[in-house]
Amino acid sequence: MTLSLESAIIFYDLRSIQRVAKRDPKRYISALRVLCGEVPCNKFDPLYFFYLKDFSGKSFLVNPQALLDNTFFYSAKDIAEYVALASYRNYSHYATTGDTSLDLFHSPVSQDIINKNRLLSIENDKVLFKFEEVTKENI
Repeated sequence: MTLSLESAIIFYDLRSIQRVAKRDPKRYISALRVLCGEVPCNKFDPLYFFYLKDFSGKSFLVNPQALLDNTFFYSAKDIAEYVALASYRNYSHYATTGDTSLDLFHSPVSQDIINKNRLLSIENDKVLFKFEEVTKENI
């Protein structure tokens, strides 16, 4: 399997995911899989429930497949927090600057929660998302 270094972007609405997933972190991952184009095998596949739902919105994730490919290394809670916090970023800022971080000032959660999440880090008062920038060094 080869990994493309091209940035893929998905757009989503966090409230729609929360409503359908009933705030269950494992179900966030299923919703992400559908957003990334994964198709359920049949109507008994757990993804089928999410497949017919509309999660489109203004929130975005860059390189979501890299996050999904590494779900077995992180807890579902960490991934759900990552997706939720990413929804507070401004796409027009990303489009003009290429900056995938979130200013700590705009974070609705405490620094303690961010520090406990292995997918997030804080540098220079910015929240950094581990899988937002896939480079050769990260592979």
